[in-house]
Amino acid sequence: MNTPDTQAKIECLALCYKKITGIDLKHMGIIDHRERSWFEFLRAGFTVQDLEIVLLWLKKGVREEIRNPGCLRFSNLIERPDRFGEELAMAKAENRNARPAPTPKELVLAQARPVAVELQPAQAKNTARPVSYWIEKMREAAK
Repeated sequence: MNTPDTQAKIECLALCYKKITGIDLKHMGIIDHRERSWFEFLRAGFTVQDLEIVLLWLKKGVREEIRNPGCLRFSNLIERPDRFGEELAMAKAENRNARPAPTPKELVLAQARPVAVELQPAQAKNTARPVSYWIEKMREAAK
């Protein structure tokens, strides 16, 4: 059941779980039970990357108060591979459909007023004037 390779994968999964959730499973007792759950998790075909995707997605949901913190429990996720599979599918779908954050340029352009008249490129070049032009206009108007 537990080959050295499998044991290394289980330790890696436990470290990933601890790193993201802050829950140290070794200090919570019943280590054999948890190792068996990790083994079943691996046997179901899940990877460390899958665990990371789901945990980060769930933590985001908890921060946004969409999800209950209990969704990160070991017993709710790892001990139920079918539930983990559903969470993984939803996380991947949301990540796939997520729009990237707008760039600063896009934010500024979204706040800009729309142009009433569309200018041709040649006309657009003539609209900008140097400051010296406007100073000269003000001097002429003051005379």
